[in-house]
Amino acid sequence: MEKVFREGEQVKTFTVWNHKGGVAKTTLTSLLSLYLSETSRKVLMIDLDSQESLTSGFLEENEERKTVYDWLIGKAKIKDCIQEVNPNLSIISGSLLISKIQNSVNQSVIRRDLKELGFDFCFIDCPPTWSNSIVASINASDKVLIPSLMSVYDLKSTKFTLNEIKDIDSELKTFVIFNRSKSLTKLEKELQDPLFTKSTILNFPSFTSVNTAIKTKKLKGTWERIRQI
Repeated sequence: MEKVFREGEQVKTFTVWNHKGGVAKTTLTSLLSLYLSETSRKVLMIDLDSQESLTSGFLEENEERKTVYDWLIGKAKIKDCIQEVNPNLSIISGSLLISKIQNSVNQSVIRRDLKELGFDFCFIDCPPTWSNSIVASINASDKVLIPSLMSVYDLKSTKFTLNEIKDIDSELKTFVIFNRSKSLTKLEKELQDPLFTKSTILNFPSFTSVNTAIKTKKLKGTWERIRQI
């Protein structure tokens, strides 16, 4: 069994990011978080995207609750921003206001504050942009998960994403996860690029429902590859 992280220890943290939108960042964040919570792990999701797609998938609208914006500007402590979804799964909700402070976020705040919490895993759902909040997320992370589609444009954006991560931490482990793809043979030539060869390449099938995703062995296999490397 994997080590369970307790309060005062650094939670295992994963940034989920690509500079391009529509590649299933939020879907991947949701599915892996739900899957791990079903295995009795304590999981925290952080919604850094002003679109709040992750938040709307788990919480009803509530203008009174404290959000990621309140935390990152220092208006509230991180513990006060956590909303419980179920006993093993929690979320810090997104906010439309986060777009106003993306470039003024302290680049060490996420890593610093996650140490205070008793979660086993944290998944940070990032917007398709480049900003200080993305840097703060990457600085806090053990690994970065980069969902992508297989088009030429998607590959170009994914290479940009890998370059930006490399500039922050060239030793950080990255995983390019091709969504809605059963085979990567069509990309054999493109994947010879050094940026891709230094990453772990996975493919992630589509799912018709959350229940199917949690129960399928393919999702478990995707997680096991991420966990072991």
